[in-house]
Amino acid sequence: MVNTQLPRPFLRGEVARRPATRRKSWRGGGEGFSRRAGETPHPRSARPLPLKRGEVSSVKVFLLAFWCSFVSCATALAGSPPKLIVIVVGDQIRADYLERYHDALEPGGLRRFRDQGMYFTHALMDHAVTKTSPGHVLIGSGVSPAQSGIVGNDWYDASLGHAVSAAELVPGGRRVQLRWFVGSSLAQRIHASRPQSRVISLSLKDRGALLLTGPDQDGAYWWDSDKQDFVNYSSIPPPWLVQFNRQIRSFARQHKKWNALTGVTSKQARDFAETAKLTKGHIKDRWGLGRKFPHPVPSIKALMNSPFSDDIVEQLAETAVREWHLGQNPSGDPDVLTVSFSAVDLVGHEYGPDSREVMDAFLRLDRAVGKLIRSLEQQVGPDIIWVFSSDHGVTSFPEVSRARGLPAGRVRFNKAAISPEGLVEAVSPPFIYMNEAVLRGQPQKRAQAVAQVRDGLQRMEGVDKVYTVIDVEGRQAPRVILRSFYLPKAGEVKRCGDLMVILKPYYIFSEDDYGTTHGQPTPDDQRVPLGFYGSGIKRSLHEEPVSPAMVAPTLLKLLDIPASDLAAPAAIF
Repeated sequence: MVNTQLPRPFLRGEVARRPATRRKSWRGGGEGFSRRAGETPHPRSARPLPLKRGEVSSVKVFLLAFWCSFVSCATALAGSPPKLIVIVVGDQIRADYLERYHDALEPGGLRRFRDQGMYFTHALMDHAVTKTSPGHVLIGSGVSPAQSGIVGNDWYDASLGHAVSAAELVPGGRRVQLRWFVGSSLAQRIHASRPQSRVISLSLKDRGALLLTGPDQDGAYWWDSDKQDFVNYSSIPPPWLVQFNRQIRSFARQHKKWNALTGVTSKQARDFAETAKLTKGHIKDRWGLGRKFPHPVPSIKALMNSPFSDDIVEQLAETAVREWHLGQNPSGDPDVLTVSFSAVDLVGHEYGPDSREVMDAFLRLDRAVGKLIRSLEQQVGPDIIWVFSSDHGVTSFPEVSRARGLPAGRVRFNKAAISPEGLVEAVSPPFIYMNEAVLRGQPQKRAQAVAQVRDGLQRMEGVDKVYTVIDVEGRQAPRVILRSFYLPKAGEVKRCGDLMVILKPYYIFSEDDYGTTHGQPTPDDQRVPLGFYGSGIKRSLHEEPVSPAMVAPTLLKLLDIPASDLAAPAAIF
């Protein structure tokens, strides 16, 4: 069923209800906002003596001094933003990975966000299409698919007769331009107020590099699997990128085998062995990496689908910071770097979130993030604000879930299965597009056809709900669905189809018996890590539900850039 326990981004003027008993002080591990380790409450019987006329309570003096100090600190921060803001996204990182593998993480890596920064344990993607492209847009620009028009990694375009990519470029711009992005991106907002700031993004995936800060980036770099090189928006790569690509061949020769990074506990060993047994016939081995450790890495393609790709992206980030002189802007304006790591997603689709392979990929990501933090602190100094989150989670292999006693399965989602009568033109999960050639100009027949397809879908095993575009237009759907459905403006082609299918928890769309995926409004797919770390940010742990949509307005507030149309920012200082 649809997850209704979703965070609603706080609107301007609202007060976030955050129970004090749910936030740890992190001063000594105790509950509450201010109690220190070893400190006991003031006994009720110990009452202060009454003040004489004209005297001022020492408590009032302290509170006044504290308030003045707080205002001075806030003013100083607002007046001098950091030299560099870095947004790090780990693709397909479930929030429970940081809890499950916390003790195996390095102190200088991802643990910095949870143990030394401001961390949210219950961050949820508050849209239903939990895929890479919408997730990156939500984190970077703070807007939902219903606002940005980025309703998936791709979708069917009836006017073209084929699917289009969310990361499709419009060539020829001075800065990066995207065809399908609607509204204002983070890069556009920054450049409108601070035109001298540089916004640089990079990832293994094009959508990870192009959609995190959106149109108007100064530079974006991603891996082109056909060219087997990193490419950029310009048709002519800079000399430093050409040199970097040459080094990848040398890196590949030195990484011909993927061994497990660390040992495991006896319980983990038993769990991983059981997972491997359950998934044995469901791993396709598309890249030649094999099905167990040690994994061979026989080619560049295999390398880029292994955890080693995160090491390469980390090295690319270091190089880009050095070549662009990020954090050393001559104008004094802050720069922005975004890095999206893709390896856990690639490994997760192939081996599943319960595998030792995903654990290993996650721990290697942790090391890569730690290395990037150390390198940038050496290049730029400590005046950096860091953000870490993920674009979505992932669902376990249905075969693993069933072994745990959970109802789970693979839902075949194709035109023939949905409508053998030819009423459906295209399918792009979770959307279904009706056959316009058959139904155009016949509203009654169209309504009957939609109802027929909907009824058939709701009888399929694993299907929870089916919503139509009429449900969305009449706002007769949950908020998480409304935030996922882009309604076309005049002259635009529809992007979300005529029906939207929501599966039950533990079910996945799957046309074969291999791998697993994500893309549903369920806790496994929606819950992601979210943390802020860096100069001036104090340690705090928050357990209230929030949305990663708060990242963009928080950073814009830090840069003193208005964003009244977005969710309320987090109070990170």
